[in-house]
Amino acid sequence: MKFLNDTFLEWMYGIEDRSQGEVDDLYNALVIWKHAQELLRIEDSPLYRADCIINLKRAVNVRLKNIEKIYFIKGIPSDISSKKTLDKFEELGLIRPNILSELIDIRNLIEHEETEPPSKEKCFFYIDIIWYFLKTTDSLVDDIIESFVYESEDGNNRIVINIGLATPWEISVSGKMHKQYFSNSQKINTMELEKEVSFSGDGYTDLDVSLKLNEYYLKRIATEYFGLCGFWHEDRAKKPPLITAADAGVSTPY
Repeated sequence: MKFLNDTFLEWMYGIEDRSQGEVDDLYNALVIWKHAQELLRIEDSPLYRADCIINLKRAVNVRLKNIEKIYFIKGIPSDISSKKTLDKFEELGLIRPNILSELIDIRNLIEHEETEPPSKEKCFFYIDIIWYFLKTTDSLVDDIIESFVYESEDGNNRIVINIGLATPWEISVSGKMHKQYFSNSQKINTMELEKEVSFSGDGYTDLDVSLKLNEYYLKRIATEYFGLCGFWHEDRAKKPPLITAADAGVSTPY
């Protein structure tokens, strides 16, 4: 059998294995943020306030680039047409972009149109906002989830999703599953395995195989993954659409 039923996605799941990220990925943005704060404390002048805003924007960019480097966010299928980085991060539930967008707009006005920078009080407001942004995304660069596990309610079936971040979103599965969760043919609610699996006399198989995911399931796995990281895409007003035959890559006779 070469197709895995997606029933397991409704099971309870949790983190299986994790690793620590690179120190620079955690601290580079924080160092820039601290410099922005110190600039504002040196002198209340337009020059220092402008430098503060510019460095806060740099801190945001550095953190977003580090997250992109680790997770290859651009490689995750999207339901939106926008190519803006903040929109893609928002779609996955990783950020709330309004304040960040405002900061970027202000920085652009300062650098390109020589607009007067915000007041000292407003700059301190942005300092606090970016501090919260960095703190909430620290775990994404410092605590890397490498695999997570689903387990059936009866405890008899267990499937581990191994996320290949070195090779962007190359996903494999391992664990023990009963043949009732497999099919010989592709259906709307199945994921294709890279190779066929066989079963022992008790009807179970020891999985160790890569998944050949279509866009729907790749995004589904990605959102499940970031949910375990503490970032839930369900906080968006729009729920993900139900899977269709086209999503699953299954042709229909009409």
